[in-house]
Amino acid sequence: SIRLALNPQTDGINHQDIPHGWGSWVHYKRIINESIILENAKQIKQNAHELGKLKLIQIDDGWQKNLPSGFADSEWEVDAHFSADIGAMVERLHRMEFSVGLWIIPFVVNFGDPLIEKHPEFLVKDVAGLPKQVGNYRSYCIDSTHPGAEARLRKIFRRIKSWGIDYVKLDFLRCL
Repeated sequence: SIRLALNPQTDGINHQDIPHGWGSWVHYKRIINESIILENAKQIKQNAHELGKLKLIQIDDGWQKNLPSGFADSEWEVDAHFSADIGAMVERLHRMEFSVGLWIIPFVVNFGDPLIEKHPEFLVKDVAGLPKQVGNYRSYCIDSTHPGAEARLRKIFRRIKSWGIDYVKLDFLRCL
């Protein structure tokens, strides 16, 4: 887990305790695969004397299966650009002494996702009782207070935990 240690002598954050790392988003955006992640980790290890102590590899948007629209599917399954056992890649990164983070937007359901038709009761409703749209992409929010939606979210996070992921970057929290 990532922790920030408070230090009342400074700005409240002990900057020595903040993990420094590399994330795939800035350079690669959604065009990533297992080879890209592992090659960058290898380069970071080989160039540690120049880069400092980077201890974190964050796998961002692009690791997951997408809908035909190109937006994330709400099942959070691994895309074919990665091995089906993403845990094996995470284990390799751990052996290289990196913590591994994973980007996810678990409270968002994008237009065209089968979940919208299959379980409309899992979605936050507007005043008219219709699924409430958020953002510019006809996205909807998961109602995490609904028992079925909560069980679904727990299942997704258990799967991610089983891969050995050290932290999850929760994005698009405007849905909460």
